[in-house]
Amino acid sequence: MADPTAEAGTTPPAESQVCEEIGRAVGSLWRRRSGVRPASVSTEYVGDVVRCTIKVGDAADAGEQAEGAESKTDAIGPGGYQHHAQAAVARLTGRTVVGFVAKDVKGDTAATNAFILEAVRRKY
Repeated sequence: MADPTAEAGTTPPAESQVCEEIGRAVGSLWRRRSGVRPASVSTEYVGDVVRCTIKVGDAADAGEQAEGAESKTDAIGPGGYQHHAQAAVARLTGRTVVGFVAKDVKGDTAATNAFILEAVRRKY
């Protein structure tokens, strides 16, 4: 039974912690893929979908970061990014990822990654 003292519409601490961990993992993978650290990563976990919105800083910041970036020996390609991101989401949620949808926003200022999770099986 739900806690009657909890405010309506607040996120349970466990779910918000999972969202923060997913955001850190996806942000780290994004940096390894593109060589540019994201300005921010916001994560939503609603039902069977985890959605990460990655905002990249302006072009001047990207140029400075690319110059100061370490060697590309730890870089991963787009396929490797998808694989590692799905694995991180599966590990952190404890559920199987059955779909992945990536969408780049015009101007390369943001990207959205949606992870579709396997439905929770319930006994009736």
